[in-house]
Amino acid sequence: LARWSEANGGTFPDDVVKGIRVGDEDYFQTVPNGPANPAQSVPLWDYSDEAIAAFKKLNPNDVYPRHWGYPEAFGEKAYADWMWSLHSACAGLLRTTKQTLRDENLGSLKIWRNITRCNSFYCGNDLGGTSLDMAARELDIVCADPYPANDRGYNGGHIPSDMGYVAGVARRHGKELMPWMQGHEAHNPKPEHLELIYKQHVEHEPTRIMYLGYGNLERPPIGTVATFPIGNRKSWELSRGLNQEFQNRTPQQIKAGVVAVRDYQVRSLNGFGREDCLDRLFAGTLSELSARFKSHYDPIETRSLTELNWIELQRYAVVVVALPRVVPAHCWQAFAKLPGKCILFASDCETLGADRGITGVQSSQEIVTGGEVETVEGPRLASLTTRCVEVGPEVQALGTHNRKTCIWKKRSLVFVASRITHQSIPAFLE
Repeated sequence: LARWSEANGGTFPDDVVKGIRVGDEDYFQTVPNGPANPAQSVPLWDYSDEAIAAFKKLNPNDVYPRHWGYPEAFGEKAYADWMWSLHSACAGLLRTTKQTLRDENLGSLKIWRNITRCNSFYCGNDLGGTSLDMAARELDIVCADPYPANDRGYNGGHIPSDMGYVAGVARRHGKELMPWMQGHEAHNPKPEHLELIYKQHVEHEPTRIMYLGYGNLERPPIGTVATFPIGNRKSWELSRGLNQEFQNRTPQQIKAGVVAVRDYQVRSLNGFGREDCLDRLFAGTLSELSARFKSHYDPIETRSLTELNWIELQRYAVVVVALPRVVPAHCWQAFAKLPGKCILFASDCETLGADRGITGVQSSQEIVTGGEVETVEGPRLASLTTRCVEVGPEVQALGTHNRKTCIWKKRSLVFVASRITHQSIPAFLE
């Protein structure tokens, strides 16, 4: 701030500078694009006196984990509290930045940060310190930077997946939404790609758009080719019309009918090479919800189910939750009292029989690996693992594995106790 003020003759140029980008993607370079080899260590950040003290304040009973990937050694709750503590500290950096601006009488300056690397569900974000929910709470502008265009063509599912989640956290916290219009990445986006990028972004009603990719064509950023203004003249000329169209459009307010709850005791078990974990499959379900069904949803990231704001959940027609291994008894009661439909992904849950009156489960029979789930709607779905249960006569079976119930409904609660392919899961949301 002092450098800018000095260059401007003693006062900060807040008549020209209206916002500040505070950082980029991960807070820690934790293997940005996945382990280079099987021996690559993925450390836990950060192993310091302050971090350990913060963890102990949350969880005085467990040992601070010294490496990612060993919940059987350190405990699932230890990983959840470690990740929650790390994400809280990193979000605190954003809070401190904003407070510093206020202290300098520059509180009107807006701060933003593109809050994902690769995509909203990439586990490197988790290991690198990013909670999209916590970040959105502290930022003035929530920014996403999906890159759907490259030399192989256009990935039409990338923006819906990314923006579905990022727009949801911005909406919940009442913050501005500003996606980047991709301007570089190997080969420059063609005009038809730029039009698709714009069209897919505005479906989520952003308040601003921002272009990425300005630069000298002869000296571009490492590994990229700048698009604007000379890398791709046709795309540059098209952007003028897109900008004008964006400024002239009338914003529409989106009210999401679905809320998706991500519990850190499920989320913290995600990671490189764990494509079959519950959080990864849950993320695929949410992506399908945005990309194929064009449904808007609001994400909630919670340290545990016990910390949920149940009054907030009552505002939604559908509540979707990935359940941890143990669900506290009072949470079963709270789920049952929600006025709308509640979809509970329960393949990891070991306490389904704790309240038969709510779940309808008489006993858990077995856990089966592989095979298929047959649904009452007809399609057979490939399954990674399935928790088969014995249910009472009052329960409506929706899916079976070898004639044993694994998807069922009781009143307004739908239980999905199989890790089935996410492409078919949203059918249960209809």
